[in-house]
Amino acid sequence: MTERIDRAAEAQRLVTYAKGASVPGSGALYLAEAQVHATLALVEQQRIANLIALGSKKPDLADGATIRLPLFDPRMGTLLDEVRVGLGLS
Repeated sequence: MTERIDRAAEAQRLVTYAKGASVPGSGALYLAEAQVHATLALVEQQRIANLIALGSKKPDLADGATIRLPLFDPRMGTLLDEVRVGLGLS
């Protein structure tokens, strides 16, 4: 698994760089990159929220069957890696 980038921290770091930029125009570039990281941080959190919402409900299907998205790895008895990492628990 690839190393997780803390998008929110990266956005904050880039905003700090933008405030101290001495080269004309470089502050705007830092701010643009910060916006990308901030947006990706929100996307990650929304995806985790969607996984949690789906995993906490058992919708009935037309044929009477039910589905459930697992949030836990049954072999390990722990949260799935992507959920744990997305919540910053690892």
